[in-house]
Amino acid sequence: MTLTQTINLLFLTLLATNSFSQGLFDELEELTADSTEINYTTATFKSTRIINGQSIEAPAENELLFVIAHRFGSFANGAYDLFGLDQASIRTGFEYTLPRVDCFTISFGRSTYNKTFDGGIKARLLRQKSGYKNSPISMSVYSNMALSSLRWINPDRINYFSSRLSFAHQLLIARKFSDKLSLQLSPTVIHKNLIKTSEEENTYYALAFGGRYRFAKRVAFTFEYSNFITSVSNIPKVNGQTPIGTLSLGFDIETGGHVFSLAFTNAKTMFDPGIYSETTESWADKGVHFGFNVNRTFSLGKNN
Repeated sequence: MTLTQTINLLFLTLLATNSFSQGLFDELEELTADSTEINYTTATFKSTRIINGQSIEAPAENELLFVIAHRFGSFANGAYDLFGLDQASIRTGFEYTLPRVDCFTISFGRSTYNKTFDGGIKARLLRQKSGYKNSPISMSVYSNMALSSLRWINPDRINYFSSRLSFAHQLLIARKFSDKLSLQLSPTVIHKNLIKTSEEENTYYALAFGGRYRFAKRVAFTFEYSNFITSVSNIPKVNGQTPIGTLSLGFDIETGGHVFSLAFTNAKTMFDPGIYSETTESWADKGVHFGFNVNRTFSLGKNN
């Protein structure tokens, strides 16, 4: 073999070795990148509420969510009340996720029902994800305080500000099973500072269950059901009636920057302690209210 042939052979060997090594390093980099990638689940629900109750969703960082919730009267009086359209109850509210603390959301609202103001805090504990780190569920905690601003029934007696307050605390556990189906379970604690009799309890418990099924590109069916775990005989009565569980059925419609929700529900209140403690009408007695929620998001700064 001549010197020229030897040099050519050595050059080809080095080139092949370098190509093989480079290919090996490329494959190793791709494997390492894939092994550390985390895929977070998004849009488990399209709104911060499934229908009446809270979902695990929250506005993005630096976004302000404006919510208008509207409930008409019940179907009970039929055509005389135009199936409830002659009456209305409204709640307007705002929700804001704090900048640089995107797992923490504050909310504020006011309802015409009992002239109630309410404020809430939602904190994300866990986010559904797959890949390098895996979590099969999303989890948040939520607390709400409601204040009734009605005039005192008996202003001549001693009335305490604390008697106006009620509270709801929830653990929100959700999973998005597919692009179509999402479900959520919400153990709930309700507390009322003021009760009327010694037989009633200030604190009682409920369990809420809800979900969403998308059957078209921008339309989804939603549902909620909640009922008490505590014995109903000890739950504070509302105008002499014992509260019952709630059942709500609805549709989410995405329209660009808005999410428009239609609902049929026996819960006429739209602040959280009231949803689980003030419902007395049943579907069986035509105590169903038609209503809607409108969600509009405003950007207040640069999102990360």
